[in-house]
Amino acid sequence: MKKICDYQKKISKELEEIEERLARIEERLQELPTETILIKKVKGKPYYYRQFREEGRTKSKSLGAVKPGSAAAEERQILERRQLLEERKELLALRDAFRKA
Repeated sequence: MKKICDYQKKISKELEEIEERLARIEERLQELPTETILIKKVKGKPYYYRQFREEGRTKSKSLGAVKPGSAAAEERQILERRQLLEERKELLALRDAFRKA
């Protein structure tokens, strides 16, 4: 009987940690932009553009000419968002598995 109680406590603790991590991920996702970076040619020269949705329409904003590192900050944010979305997906699956146990 004691083993069952210990097991239930361990599952409860794991679920609590998962819920806390999911909450932190959701907070961070709210802070990060939901956009992509494109390269468009204007008069034969490449430029970075930030593409996003606003009021149901797709919009673009220039980030400047393509140069090493010129869109690095935006690219880091996009990568972080993708990683957080993947982690959230894994944690949700784990949470569901723990709840069924």
